[in-house]
Amino acid sequence: MVALYAFCREVDDAADDHSLPLAKRAGILQHWRDDIRRACEWGEPQLQVCRELRPFIRQFNLPFHLFDELLVGMESDLEKTRYRDFDELKLYCHRAASVVGLLSIRIFECDGDQAERYAENLAQALQLTNILRDVAEDAGRGRIYLPQSMLEKHGVAEDDILNGRFTAGYANATQEIAERAWAHY
Repeated sequence: MVALYAFCREVDDAADDHSLPLAKRAGILQHWRDDIRRACEWGEPQLQVCRELRPFIRQFNLPFHLFDELLVGMESDLEKTRYRDFDELKLYCHRAASVVGLLSIRIFECDGDQAERYAENLAQALQLTNILRDVAEDAGRGRIYLPQSMLEKHGVAEDDILNGRFTAGYANATQEIAERAWAHY
């Protein structure tokens, strides 16, 4: 679990390192993808974290496609700053969080549809909660995870969020997200 967490932390930090140009961050994420693929295919990974994760990949049958989905989620953070609707946000949450849960249940040796549904639901709930917690911080980076359709429904202007004006409509929109998160717990 420690090795998996280290991998997830590293790729998330790489995507979020705003001191580096976008192209450099994309290249770093591609390097992580290539290295975790090597680990999954029993090649020799170059990165220490991937070397530490490699024996657990085999022991717990951790598939490359889940690591790849996580990296796709991190890559979406490089350029995507808005989500059109809740379906788009849900896909992002799946890639950024649920795949971590799906990898984790393999390490915990929990299998079956029920375990996968639990991992997916818990990860969705936690990611939505995280999004709500970080609205102001994300807005400071020009990023709004709250779905545009939901903001429009509640009469919230992007400019209000970007400038820290949290209106009654904003409270209603975030309440709706909180209820969706709660439904997953």
